[in-house]
Amino acid sequence: MGSNKRNTHKLISVNIPDNAWVFLSTDGAVARDSGCPASGGMARDHDGNWIVGFSRFLGDCSPFEAEVWGILDGILILL
Repeated sequence: MGSNKRNTHKLISVNIPDNAWVFLSTDGAVARDSGCPASGGMARDHDGNWIVGFSRFLGDCSPFEAEVWGILDGILILL
């Protein structure tokens, strides 16, 4: 019949030094008048110092796709 299995979760903690953090900020937009989409962003270190910035002109895409391109480019640059 039924079993008395319980869902169990195990919390795993990872100690990351404070100076190992990188903050990624991205954005994507499509201009209303021209329809030109672009994405870009920047990465900062744990003290807020600029590391790298990036931008990309996108051909034909939606605002959602422009946002996703910004995230993807940021992650690929950081890798």
